[in-house]
Amino acid sequence: MAPAIVIPFFMDLILWALAVVSALFLLYAFFRFIMAPVLHTMQDRNAPPPKEGYIHDIIIDQKERRKSVSVGQLDGTIATRLVGIKEDHLQLYFEKERDLEEYQITVDSGGPVFFRPPHARHLEMLRSREHFESRELIGHPASFRIAAMVRDGRPIQYIEFELSTRFVMNRMGEEKMKFMLELKRVFPGLDPKSRSKKGVFSFSRLKVEEEKASAS
Repeated sequence: MAPAIVIPFFMDLILWALAVVSALFLLYAFFRFIMAPVLHTMQDRNAPPPKEGYIHDIIIDQKERRKSVSVGQLDGTIATRLVGIKEDHLQLYFEKERDLEEYQITVDSGGPVFFRPPHARHLEMLRSREHFESRELIGHPASFRIAAMVRDGRPIQYIEFELSTRFVMNRMGEEKMKFMLELKRVFPGLDPKSRSKKGVFSFSRLKVEEEKASAS
């Protein structure tokens, strides 16, 4: 008869510790790679669109010198969650002058945008990249009308942003230029009951037109 194999007590402890660590690692991997993305997607879909008066602050760090801000439907810096708005519909690029608190701002679009530069009086369709200097914004904000629907060269449904600037003091006591991109208007409004499965809303007028079409 073969002798019984006796496992030392400390080996038993090591095996139990390895089992616990393996279980914890599997739980972490499950949450990190499966549950977390699902929860993030659900949270993103259920998030409300930004309201009129929402302000996105932009400060460019001395080390980076460049920053880009984009307005889109579900992706980008600002997610409008509105039907008809494209991804990267409006793109703003800020480039800081070396050793100076001055910036060149570039405006580009991935969809129809009506643009009023600083000091200008009227909005005009953005047909190519535009550039202006940050000092032009002082006391003279720029406007961007991001159109979800255009008819006869005029925006019918749109969201309007305004870009302004002011000087602030950072933690180091240095004067920095801060840019504010403010949502000024949603026209003709948002239908709060029109949320799709993707979390995208319709403009009010679209909903009214659909009801009229179904009734006729």
